Amino acid sequence: MTGPCYSVALRSVRDNALLRRTLASLAQQSVLPREIVIVIPLDVAPWPVEWDCVRFVQAPRGMVTQRAAGIRSVRHRLTLLMDDDIVLSHDAAQRLLRALVEQQADCVVPYWREGWGGSRTARLLNAFWGIAVPRNAGGIEYLPGGGYYYPLTEPPLKGWPTLGGAGALIGVNRDFALAAGATGDTGLQAISPYALHDDGALILSWHQGGGTCLMIPGIKFEHLGGTTRLAPDRFYMAYQSLAYNHWYFWRAYLKPDFSRDPLGVVWARFSLCHYLTGIACYALLISLRSRTMQPIRGFVSGLLYCLGLRSVAP
Repeated sequence: MTGPCYSVALRSVRDNALLRRTLASLAQQSVLPREIVIVIPLDVAPWPVEWDCVRFVQAPRGMVTQRAAGIRSVRHRLTLLMDDDIVLSHDAAQRLLRALVEQQADCVVPYWREGWGGSRTARLLNAFWGIAVPRNAGGIEYLPGGGYYYPLTEPPLKGWPTLGGAGALIGVNRDFALAAGATGDTGLQAISPYALHDDGALILSWHQGGGTCLMIPGIKFEHLGGTTRLAPDRFYMAYQSLAYNHWYFWRAYLKPDFSRDPLGVVWARFSLCHYLTGIACYALLISLRSRTMQPIRGFVSGLLYCLGLRSVAP
């Protein structure tokens, strides 16, 4: 079947069963990729892979740094950025990249309902704390406190303009990404290489650089959540990142929008404090339910970074 000529830049930290499932789903796409670049950390050695079109690239460990290395290393303008724990439906790559071409976009992300999932109670709590506020229309829009609006309804066929999105699967115009700067903001990884908002910030930086970023419907995939499962201290990392990286994201990307209005600055700071209070409550709840101090310790560690009381990661 004819279709877009494209590359895949896939970031990973090690050989594992979930990665092999990801590669198997790529091998079953309606339009096969011309190359697959697996970006691994500098301290990880490449391993044997059965597919001839796969090659390895090494880069400093981290979501953004490995994404950027993949963008710089691929050969085709149409590029699919992926995590190593994604199972695609058979036509997902073709549909995503076709939208990129037909909509003349520079970045496309799937509408991913599960990206703002949970029970009704969890959604109400998230909305109260500003962590993820649902609305009926629109792509992702960030809040003064560092949270975001996420749509409840399926986008129209042409998609919605969006300021960010879940980074597990991204279609990108590599030429634009290189021109706009594909290195991302490594400050968002100062605490953890698995920072929550760094892919969202990468997409937002392309938007701020004049790129057209869209959230589009109809792309089916399964996110297996392998990165967190591989990390024994995942709760610690998650809440450390939630505290520090949301604060950093707010300072770097949201605070400048309010700097011209004194009342806006006050409101933005209040929103951020309210937001971090919500994260603290969640850390306490998860600590009680999981019988581990990891979430609380992680949140406190991230908060100390925010206050400038700690400069070296433990």
